Amino acid sequence: MSGSGGYSGGRDVTTSCERLRFETVLSSPKPITAHINIGERLTIELIDDDVYALYNGQLAGGISANEAARLKHCLSGGHIFTGTVISAKLGSIKISINPGP
Repeated sequence: MSGSGGYSGGRDVTTSCERLRFETVLSSPKPITAHINIGERLTIELIDDDVYALYNGQLAGGISANEAARLKHCLSGGHIFTGTVISAKLGSIKISINPGP
């Protein structure tokens, strides 16, 4: 469901950071994701110029959706984003990314 929330395909750079919302699957999920449950919240951070999701302060996986470039821009501008786990099956962690803590 990438592109939901008014942001389409990574091309629309006019979506305000306050309105940027989308769903994605964590890329390169780390072993810590075996302990993640539906409904848990992840911190979204910019680390070494890439966007990552953290679970209890530990790297859970990367964010490589089409919207990642806009998310990176927003994070570098000081905006805060949170990911909420909406499904966790066999190492595939799908999250909903929304602005705010």
